[in-house]
Amino acid sequence: MNEKRRPRHSPKQLSGVLLDVHNPPAEIRDAGGINWACMEVSRKKDLDPSAARLQIFNEGLCVQYMHYGPFDNEPATVAKIEAFLGKNGLISEIDETRRHHEIYLGDPRKTSPERMRTVLHVYL
Repeated sequence: MNEKRRPRHSPKQLSGVLLDVHNPPAEIRDAGGINWACMEVSRKKDLDPSAARLQIFNEGLCVQYMHYGPFDNEPATVAKIEAFLGKNGLISEIDETRRHHEIYLGDPRKTSPERMRTVLHVYL
């Protein structure tokens, strides 16, 4: 992976969160489901969900690694993933069109940087 291609995130940019839902509730499985979810957010929270979208990924085989700590320390975790790939003869499919995913566990507004958890997915 080329570190220069990795997006850098600030806490303000983390409002777009990728949820890793392997078996979503029936209410959001179809195209109209995102509308239901947006209505629920509008009803329960003082938030504007108009930019929300449902995107389905077919990841296939991937390597995933749990990163503990600040986002700025992720390059060390990425290096561990790259070492694992090399040691096991695996080749990532990361390029300009296919990027890795980061799944943020916890709220960066409420969690100290040292306690943040981020799942990194790299496609094979």
